[in-house]
Amino acid sequence: MNQPMLELNQNRGFLGRLPCEIAHCVIQNLSGKSLFRLKEVDHRACTLVIALLQRLDYWKGLGFAPGSEPDQFQVDQAIDLLKRAGRKPTILDIPISISHLSLRILQRLHLVPEHLSSNPKAVAERAARLGLTELCIEALNASRFAYKQKCMDEAIRGGHLDVVDMLLNLHLVGDTSTARDPTPWSFSFSDAVRSGKIAIAKRLVAHNPNLLCRISPLQWAAFCGKTEEFDEIEINEDEWRGQYRLPSPLILAVMNSHVSAIRKLHELRCPIDVADTYDRRAIHFAAKNGDMVAIEELVELGCSLEVTDKSKQTVLHYAAMNSQTYAITRFVELGCPLDETVVDQAAHCGHTDVIIKLAELRCPIGTTAILHAAGGGHSDVIRKLHELKGLIGAKDLLGETALHYAAKNGHIDAIKELVKLGYSIDATNTVGERPIHKAAQNGHLDAVEELEALGSFKDQEVDEMLYAYNSRERI
Repeated sequence: MNQPMLELNQNRGFLGRLPCEIAHCVIQNLSGKSLFRLKEVDHRACTLVIALLQRLDYWKGLGFAPGSEPDQFQVDQAIDLLKRAGRKPTILDIPISISHLSLRILQRLHLVPEHLSSNPKAVAERAARLGLTELCIEALNASRFAYKQKCMDEAIRGGHLDVVDMLLNLHLVGDTSTARDPTPWSFSFSDAVRSGKIAIAKRLVAHNPNLLCRISPLQWAAFCGKTEEFDEIEINEDEWRGQYRLPSPLILAVMNSHVSAIRKLHELRCPIDVADTYDRRAIHFAAKNGDMVAIEELVELGCSLEVTDKSKQTVLHYAAMNSQTYAITRFVELGCPLDETVVDQAAHCGHTDVIIKLAELRCPIGTTAILHAAGGGHSDVIRKLHELKGLIGAKDLLGETALHYAAKNGHIDAIKELVKLGYSIDATNTVGERPIHKAAQNGHLDAVEELEALGSFKDQEVDEMLYAYNSRERI
């Protein structure tokens, strides 16, 4: 009987075909251990893992609860990280943008490192941002708790309550060396409020009630949605615009979708278009969160949809950059004008679903969209934009093509996709630089090698650029 066979890359001496049963056996029982518990995982082992994840749906046997399994996008994220590293990744190889379930795939395969590098500060901060509590503790111990405040800030940005709890339970305190900030974790509390992390903010207050002196009673009531407390608070008009460098009560209510608080604040004559320090209004935050109930409530109360922040970003830009397709559709129904910059925003963030929705809504697509997608390394967006518009001749004001953008940021997959679509591999900008030059200028040796393999000429200038980059890095 024929066994199912696993196709593997033959580069670097690895076997081309391997029976699936043997592949599983290797995964489980190499030298009596799980392969991924070994301290080092080389290129061949990494290739095997990628092949298993891609072709055998091996990840389905990793113990995820029914209904909480990763989807194909999250599996692809894990595969992409392994491809880039080519070995067992270090903690610093893992991007902060990786999804929760993609990280869990790597953890179940024991591919998230359990040891420290020579840089405990960077490890502690990245572990806090990714929610890897045990690794964060180990790195903090190695650094004698020198970076505790930074770890707290990273944990708040990542929204990891378990890491915050760990830092609080270790009785770590913030920087109390200055008279202007005598309250432990005060800056962390302000960051949690500004970013709408209500559970973390409440946990910090439970640990240290004195933190409430960093926020007005009205702001805290709006942030927590305690509308019954509004009537008991003495309000002055200055409070409507926010205090203690925190947003206005209306924006804080919108951040956490407290619709009853929005309505109550309007009854108390809070201005509906009040802005924060970046000129963002409540409707911007509702668009960012895709909160359709808050959007409808704000529109009903007379909020303008034409407002822009300091960067001239409209509500459509906020919805596009956060992949809120339902909000985009509703804003267009309400009369918001579509333009090329909305597509640019979606392309820059890599949201193919938003590109598709904008195309359905007949939004104009400009020549710069594919440049944004290439700069971010979003191959799927590049493919979709090419399908919708073509854009092979797209250049910026300096004459740089999408291939220049992909090369200077070291995005291998985007380079391959653009060459496949017909982009000239040796196109020059206004100063005669080719994509391989841009890759060399920014130290992307793998991108240089890929472009050379695809047919680009590697001249002496490329070697000089790589040498100059490496010299700067050593300094």
